[in-house]
Amino acid sequence: TEHRMKRAIKQHNILLTLFVPFTLLFVLAFAIFISYFVVVELDKAKKDSFVTMQNNAVTISDNLDAEVTKLDTVSQNIIYSSVLKEEFSDYIEYQNGRVGTESEKLHNRETLSDLLISMIGPNTPVNQVYLYSLETGGIGAGLNNSDLESSVRDKSWYSPVVSGTGSKVIYCGEDPSISKFSSSGDNQRYISLCRVFYNSTNVPQGIIEVKKSFDAISSMIEGYRYSFSEEIYIFDSEGNLVYPLEYPISGQNYYSIIMAQTDKNVNTSEIILYDDMYMLSQTSDYTGFSTVVAVSQEELFKPIRSYLMTNLALLLFIMVSIVILSYFIARFISKPLNRIYLNLKNFDITESNSIDLIEVDTHITELNTLYDAFLKMQKKV
Repeated sequence: TEHRMKRAIKQHNILLTLFVPFTLLFVLAFAIFISYFVVVELDKAKKDSFVTMQNNAVTISDNLDAEVTKLDTVSQNIIYSSVLKEEFSDYIEYQNGRVGTESEKLHNRETLSDLLISMIGPNTPVNQVYLYSLETGGIGAGLNNSDLESSVRDKSWYSPVVSGTGSKVIYCGEDPSISKFSSSGDNQRYISLCRVFYNSTNVPQGIIEVKKSFDAISSMIEGYRYSFSEEIYIFDSEGNLVYPLEYPISGQNYYSIIMAQTDKNVNTSEIILYDDMYMLSQTSDYTGFSTVVAVSQEELFKPIRSYLMTNLALLLFIMVSIVILSYFIARFISKPLNRIYLNLKNFDITESNSIDLIEVDTHITELNTLYDAFLKMQKKV
């Protein structure tokens, strides 16, 4: 009796016997596939996030280089114009009162001013051009067309420009003398390119300074399509923060961390993880400016988490669908056997008054053959 009870407990109907293995097989196979897919794709998504971050830094740095190239092109067009340099040489002589009549001075100034304005061009790639004498005086063209009386030696950039012997020096700063002529009237910041230029005998003749409002660069960065809510900072070649000025402490901290890694010969164009921040620096060989991009781990991996949750939801939906499909497959397979079972359920070969079995077509050859054998056996009994 105890043996029969244990046996009865272990017995299951055919629907359950088919349903459980089918379900486990499908779910296990799909779970293995989706797990492999998620692991591989998550690693790929992480690498893609890092690549996107690096590309963002390169894009901003390249756009900044393009703006400086416009300044550089205008400056070189001016300093390679022999006519303009001759007129400027005469202008300095006239300004110092050494030669010429008032009429000659006026004609020279108008000629020099017209040449400078034509060099700037109709598209105004720069807002201002200054030509400085190495002694005292100079001339402006663009927003400020006045004569300059101060000494160029008083400029903060004088020493690096002179020691650069014709190489470009780039800096950012305010210039109240031309900001008052701008449409906004605010004291704007400008990106400037300076260099020494030489006369026909290769003797230093003066210094040229070309300026462009930093608003163009700010608009480029602010209009940039951010990928991870990243923070973007720009530093000049001396490590001074030039953009943005609203968050100097955070920007300087990131720059200090990156420079410390540079001292350790770490490639800072690759991703650096510090605390919970990922950061990198892209330094331009052309301008010497560094673009620093920093983003928190939470923001960087937010798209990855969203991707993972989407796939887990899809996995859950498919598994539920598999369970339902397995149930109907098991039911379809077990239905013919269940029809036979219902006929045999109350049949007892030892009793003479047992009900007669009715014919059942299961549409399955093997089952029909087996059931026909039962029918023949009943008739013989």
